Amino acid sequence: MPAEAIGLDALLTVEEVAQALRVSAQFVYRHASDGDLPSVSLGKAVRVRLSVVQAVIDGELVLGRPRRSGLRKSGRLGAP
Repeated sequence: MPAEAIGLDALLTVEEVAQALRVSAQFVYRHASDGDLPSVSLGKAVRVRLSVVQAVIDGELVLGRPRRSGLRKSGRLGAP
């Protein structure tokens, strides 16, 4: 029975999500692990619901900017 017939939302791979959003797979993994991008873990595999991807495309879910490597405004590590 097709998933649509019973009302289930399709699960996309990280690569499919990255293609749809035109970002890198690393970006998708980072936001999924940070909890910014709701995802499902199936063992080591990560999947994202199609409705979540559509919410990002529609602007209903905004992903924050990726973290920088620890540099602050002063350009020094750990400085305020």
